[in-house]
Amino acid sequence: MGKNVVKHCFDAKEVIGCFMYMLIDEIDIVKQ
Repeated sequence: MGKNVVKHCFDAKEVIGCFMYMLIDEIDIVKQ
C-alpha cells in the first residue's frame, strides 16, 4: 500500500492531498 501512496503523491502533486492520503492509509493499517 505504501508504494500506491507514493504514486498518488506524485500524480496528484498536492501536498495536502498527499498528507490526507497517507493519513487514511495509516488508519487502514491500524484497523487491520
